[in-house]
Amino acid sequence: MSLNDLLKAVCAEFKSHFPSLRTCEPHGGRFDLQELKRISTKAPAVFVAILGTGKVKEVGSGEVDIPVSLAAFVVTKTEGKLPCAESALNVAEGLLTRIPGSNWACDGVFGADPATAKNLYSGTIASKGVAMWAVTWTQKVRMGEDAFRTDLPFPSELYVGQSPNVGDGHEGDYMQVEVGA
Repeated sequence: MSLNDLLKAVCAEFKSHFPSLRTCEPHGGRFDLQELKRISTKAPAVFVAILGTGKVKEVGSGEVDIPVSLAAFVVTKTEGKLPCAESALNVAEGLLTRIPGSNWACDGVFGADPATAKNLYSGTIASKGVAMWAVTWTQKVRMGEDAFRTDLPFPSELYVGQSPNVGDGHEGDYMQVEVGA
């Protein structure tokens, strides 16, 4: 599991849960006015970004737990009779109820913490018929190699040797041990 895989999994889940979105894709981070103008043509949209991480914590298996801060930026335009502010709030509300506890069907991803939402209203943006909300949450991701994996193959044969008669050239000195009868 990589953080890029996490972003893709979150987007896939949002796309399936909110089929009316025109766009749902990973994004590099926060938006400025120029970026918002550029992407507003893809609305209604949700752009998912990793905003940062918390302190990495080692776990006893050789793996690490990383608290990851994520954001889903909701961008809508006024279309038809539904004002952009109303449609953006509808999507934000849907995300707030969908995110908590989800691990996006990913191994090593713990259930998401409850989300919060923030209205990113701007008069300049609103005058263009565009609204934006940010829904943020934190999620723990376990990464690295587990030293205690149980899915490794079990040896079919087991041999024992005694020092100093071990290693290359001493294969004949090893004794086969009977495994499970």
